[in-house]
Amino acid sequence: MPGERIQFLSPSGDGMVAEIAENRTNEFISIRQLGLIKKGVEDTESEAVRAWAPVYENYTCRCGRLNSDVGHRMRRSRL
Repeated sequence: MPGERIQFLSPSGDGMVAEIAENRTNEFISIRQLGLIKKGVEDTESEAVRAWAPVYENYTCRCGRLNSDVGHRMRRSRL
């Protein structure tokens, strides 16, 4: 559901916090990366995080294959 928060965590518990920006079931999902998690604490406001956040990961599903717009093509967008 849009606005729902999610966490991407390593085995140590560090990782990233994000939220679903848009979700069209079986068609498209956009994940808005908001910040980092270190030692269980979310950081969405430090200068280091504000330098890149938010960033969007967009995934489109076509004919049973998932196509992504991430990595070197990741675009920084602010709403």
